[in-house]
Amino acid sequence: EFQACLDSEKFLAEVQSDMKSGADAGVTGTPGNIIRNNKTGEVRFLPGAYPIEAVQAAIDELK
Repeated sequence: EFQACLDSEKFLAEVQSDMKSGADAGVTGTPGNIIRNNKTGEVRFLPGAYPIEAVQAAIDELK
């Protein structure tokens, strides 16, 4: 089922768009988190693995 999904390229444009957005934000690998305030457009990028407290702090900064 997974291979069939890949082969169909049904979501190719969406995946490519997400990859471009990540690259534009400085994502160079995984894991990585992009946190965005949808009202202001302000973004925080957390490259690598972070404890939940650091993720929450980044969210709080964008409020």
